[in-house]
Amino acid sequence: MYIKIRLIITLTIITLGCNSIDDPDQSIEYQLKNDFNKTEIKELNRILNFFDELVLNQTKTNSISAGYRIYMENLKFIKSKQDFNNRLFADKSKIDSFIKDYRETQTFDEIWVFEYGYSYENREDTVTRQIIPKLRGKYINILDKAISKDSVFKSYKDVLIASGAIPPSVIAGFQKINDKVDFDDDLIRLIVVIHYISVKSYTKIDENKNLQTTCCNTPCGRASSVFGCRL
Repeated sequence: MYIKIRLIITLTIITLGCNSIDDPDQSIEYQLKNDFNKTEIKELNRILNFFDELVLNQTKTNSISAGYRIYMENLKFIKSKQDFNNRLFADKSKIDSFIKDYRETQTFDEIWVFEYGYSYENREDTVTRQIIPKLRGKYINILDKAISKDSVFKSYKDVLIASGAIPPSVIAGFQKINDKVDFDDDLIRLIVVIHYISVKSYTKIDENKNLQTTCCNTPCGRASSVFGCRL
């Protein structure tokens, strides 16, 4: 009888453990089924799978949650701006390659928008390009669902809406959510992944070019900040 009770308890613990690791309620399919069609869900999972693999390869771990915590810990602003940028953009070539392929999907335009502007360094104008989260439509639906699960993203949304982009303070401080969120939840992780892909997409295109002809062939003048013209 004692052995039987122990066996039941052991099986129960194993079952609960398996459910916590692979909870269907934490999947993209379940949480976004009313916002995206099946093709779009598949394409959202493609974003997650790409970045999950990148994180696991870099952190040398098999745990999604542990991998993301290590990855973000390594990006904390510690030494200098240059040191931070070196670590932040270390995997930029992989990000750029992914974006090049992914922008052909129908979901890309639901999540991101290209933004062009000027960066001022060494008193020379450098045209820049970056993808940023699309602050209307389905991306906001994803963000709102994440907020309903974890209020830490409320201030993140407020800053995005107010600034129209991801400001430097958020880029440097985003890693602070590292120990506050559930990385086993696909929805939460998707917001984190979209953030990092957006930030890492930042590219200097060419110096001393006219932004009007470089970005969208419409008069948009000199950008008042690092970002100016959107597509």
